Amino acid sequence: FQRRLGSVYARLFEDMKGFTDVDKRNMAGIITRGMAAGQSPRVIAREMEKKGLEQDWRCLRIASTEVNNAFRSASMDETDAINQEVFGDSEYEMRIIHISALLPTTRPDHAARHGTICTPAQQKEWFATKATGSSINCHCSQADILVNKKSGKPMSTKLRDILLAQKKDWTPEKV
Repeated sequence: FQRRLGSVYARLFEDMKGFTDVDKRNMAGIITRGMAAGQSPRVIAREMEKKGLEQDWRCLRIASTEVNNAFRSASMDETDAINQEVFGDSEYEMRIIHISALLPTTRPDHAARHGTICTPAQQKEWFATKATGSSINCHCSQADILVNKKSGKPMSTKLRDILLAQKKDWTPEKV
């Protein structure tokens, strides 16, 4: 949890244009405190707007993006740590299964990745280079899944089967 908060606070908001360094630090503080208090991105956005940092819609976009990024990033770091500390040289390892929100606004490549099993490094690479719109305003999530290292097959297929069925049935119009 502390790593998640630390990643938000340490983040420099380098992709954000038009903000002073002071505004960036203020946003980082508000988002970090909001996460520590268990607040939703909407509540965090209201606090940012009260401080005059930005318009309501942009505050919500920033808060949603940063909170989700922090949780995803920390989760991937924790998965890497578990693989090193717990599984080590065993025949098993934890990987990430991508879970798209499948909202009407979901980007097609994010929906196509729903149910995909990959390593944390592959997931980070996808968000950094291949994901449409990067992780900005992205509602995707992920879960750990235990796999056999050699085959890459999950030890339990139930979650993946459910996600693949959802992906097959999903179109933006249905949601």
